[in-house]
Formats: sequence, C-alpha cells, structure tokens
Amino acid sequence: IGNYSENKEYLFGGVFDGDGHTVKGLYILSNKEYQGLFGYLKGVIKNLSVDGVVAGQGLCGLVCGRMITNAEIVNCTAFGRVESNVKGYSTQAYYGGIVGRGYTVYNCTNYSDVNNGYDSGIIGGIAGTLDGKINNSKNYGDVINTGKYGYAGGIVGDGTVGSIFNSINKGKVSAVNIVGGIVGYHRGLYTY
Repeated sequence: IGNYSENKEYLFGGVFDGDGHTVKGLYILSNKEYQGLFGYLKGVIKNLSVDGVVAGQGLCGLVCGRMITNAEIVNCTAFGRVESNVKGYSTQAYYGGIVGRGYTVYNCTNYSDVNNGYDSGIIGGIAGTLDGKINNSKNYGDVINTGKYGYAGGIVGDGTVGSIFNSINKGKVSAVNIVGGIVGYHRGLYTY
C-alpha cells in the first residue's frame, strides 16, 4: 500500500485505523526498496499489529518501508522477521522492525528480529533510520548486523535529526561495525 516506482511516488496519505486487529501471514521477498505492509507513507497508521516476514533491498519494515514528513505510526506492534535482500552496497539499506525509515512513531512495540548480512545495512528494532521522533516505544526483538559496514541499534540504527523519548530495548543487539543498545550511530539525534 503506497510505493515508489520509476521516479513516481505513490504515497498512502490517509488514515488507516487497524482497530486492534492483526494482519497475519504477511510475506514479502523482493529485490526492491519500500517494502512493508505500507511501502511509502505520508498519512497515519494506528492500532494495528503485523505478523510476517519482510525482505527487500532497503527501506523495509513490517508496518512500513518509508515515512515522510508528518507521517505517523501510532500504537502498532510487529512480530516476525525483517531482513536484507541486497548484495553489496545500497544507499537506502535501512531495516527496522516497525519501519525502515521513520518520521513519527509513538507507543509501538517490536517483537520481530531484524537481520542484515550484506555490506551496508543499517538496522534498528523500531526504525533503521530516523528523521523525526520515537516516543514510548519498546523493542524485544534481536537486532543482528553481520555486514562489514553496517550499523545496529536497539531502537534506531542511524539517526540524522530528531529525538527518542521514554523508549527501551530488551533485545540482543550486535554488529561488526557500529552498535548501540538504543542508537547505533547518531548525528544530531537526542535521547531522553
């Protein structure tokens, strides 16, 4: 739902209220970016659980692949597995249990494992990378990055701007290159 293809944006811009339901059996194996139940989001997803497997070239998460400014994911939970399906180096190799590239994430919980075995993957329990804020969120999944240039963080793998507030990681986190219990690598990202 929502994607980016051949230089054209197909954004989901509405409000999707899962009303406490769970999408089970999601299975995506792709050699493309923007992979998740929602591929590309500028709207709101709330009150939803997703259980499945997502593997792609980058911008991958069980709930959403990529969010842009003012998009929100609220009260969502992820179960299953997110992993890289790219060989070598990719500039968009972001993988998260909830979202690959996040903007605003509130009250979300991840139980899925996030794995990368290729060179450049950046992975996090909630978001691979963050351009906004994560509040009141929890990660229980393992975040394992064996790529030689990869980053791993319990909440966020890499943060450029924004904040993480009142969020915890209870999962195992490991990486060959850069690793952190909450944030793997940050450039202007604040944690509280």
